[in-house]
Amino acid sequence: MIRRVSQDQFTALCEKVIGDIKKENGKPIVIVIADEAGDIVHMTHMDGAPARSGVIASGKAYTAIRMGRTTAALGQFCQDSNTPLTAFVIPGLTTMPGGTPVYDKNGAIVGAVGVSGRSAAEDQEMADLCAKFLSQY
Repeated sequence: MIRRVSQDQFTALCEKVIGDIKKENGKPIVIVIADEAGDIVHMTHMDGAPARSGVIASGKAYTAIRMGRTTAALGQFCQDSNTPLTAFVIPGLTTMPGGTPVYDKNGAIVGAVGVSGRSAAEDQEMADLCAKFLSQY
């Protein structure tokens, strides 16, 4: 059986994150959740987020689950080791920051979150916060 973030968990996450963004009058984002197989199972696209952000966030979530690390960490690894992303022979990977694996309370990986719509650093920070929120379930 494939483990994944539940609809209830995703709804709670969206209520929290979108509520916080609206309070701060912040820039809108897209949040995507991939299950442990890399399939997209949840997505929310805030009003005003760029249309391209859905595809970008999906790629970030897919990469984080397939590689078992944040997309920022993967990008740093590729840079430090002079390894091109194509060396992994997995189509659809990205090193754009904003993807983070999601673990359950027992430390088992259950999926990944991808965020897009802000700067690279802000997307990664938001993805990390989302993953932390989901791991509390």
